[in-house]
Amino acid sequence: DSSCGYGAFFELQAHLPKNRYIGNDIDSLAVNKVAEVFPKVQTFNKNALVSVSRERFGIKESDCLVVVGNPPYNDVTSQINQKIKTSGMEIDADIRTRDLGLSSLLSYNKLAADYVAVLHPLSYLIKRQNFSAARNFFANYRMLEHVVFNSQEFANTSKTTGFPVIVALYRREPSAGLS
Repeated sequence: DSSCGYGAFFELQAHLPKNRYIGNDIDSLAVNKVAEVFPKVQTFNKNALVSVSRERFGIKESDCLVVVGNPPYNDVTSQINQKIKTSGMEIDADIRTRDLGLSSLLSYNKLAADYVAVLHPLSYLIKRQNFSAARNFFANYRMLEHVVFNSQEFANTSKTTGFPVIVALYRREPSAGLS
């Protein structure tokens, strides 16, 4: 999880104990909490959208990589959590978009993750501008499973108007994806 926050997804490790787990977040407090609560998770405190490579996290090119996450997906011009979503945030040029979630999807493609299980706004799939911005991801990943739900299911989000969110499982299939 390249933007793991406090590590909610690491609860899954109890069901798959033989796997290697890596948690990263730009927030050092979050990373420290993950290290405390999930001592078997290897943690990093890095900007996951700069110098994107498997090597940076000690992942071999031959390793099967499964990314599980819920990256920040508001666009960098929004006022919500503005301190972590500034337009001045360093992001590799080949994955830079105005939305950190779209940039995160592009980073998963750049890592050549074998599978991606991620929450993101449904608008990434149905809004032409968003779909186009992440075309390098969608061209290389086939959706295997998905569930759509209202963003208001999450506490402290979408206080006025909810929007559709999708949790989707994607498998890397270069040139056979959704585009």
